[in-house]
Amino acid sequence: MKKDSIVRHLGQIDAAQPTEAQIHTKLRNAILSLDLPPGALISETEIAQAVGVSRTPVRAALASLRREGLVATRPSRGNYVTQLSETALCEAHFIRDALEQALVARLCETGLNAADLQYYADNLQQAEAAIAAGDRQAFYQLDDAFHAHMAQSLGFARLPFEMAKEKALLGRLRMLSFSDEAYQRQLLVDHQQVLDAIAAQDENAARRLMSGHLGRVLSLLDRLKTSHAAYFDPNT
Repeated sequence: MKKDSIVRHLGQIDAAQPTEAQIHTKLRNAILSLDLPPGALISETEIAQAVGVSRTPVRAALASLRREGLVATRPSRGNYVTQLSETALCEAHFIRDALEQALVARLCETGLNAADLQYYADNLQQAEAAIAAGDRQAFYQLDDAFHAHMAQSLGFARLPFEMAKEKALLGRLRMLSFSDEAYQRQLLVDHQQVLDAIAAQDENAARRLMSGHLGRVLSLLDRLKTSHAAYFDPNT
């Protein structure tokens, strides 16, 4: 990777904030958005030079990305963005499906207040606008925010974190799928139907609809493996 490419992905670093966290967030966003595609080399030295810091915070940021399964280190060769693993994707989906089915079941018990309903209405409206504008990144963020708000509304500190961790492993597959406008619009229909089931306190329907919604991305896996073969690890 060229140095100017690294600078473009890192942008400006705020000297008043922890450098490691900023580097981690910027690289993570670039990986999940596919701006840094699977297989891309990430040079500790070039990042450190671009930011103007030692390699210590860069190493720490890359270590966090390794723990998230987004970066792999090859001895004597360097750090690379990981390829997509079908096994890891299916495992992440399994965990996420279990968490979010339990989440909507609990929301059927607790209900949605007026502030929640307004939040979801605004989210869906903004997501519709993102589709119309062809802004795949904005749609991705709004989709994340929709699910994150559900997790946060229960008040469990670990739940949003655990959901975000599993979603990160699915993030690049989701980004590839969002190139299809019809698929994006179907996700919005799913979101509204899940909300309607929660409002009706219909746990069975809420579980079924959420599970079907989450499973859509895996239904595209074979097609995406063919159209983006270089992104996938053929050994998994």
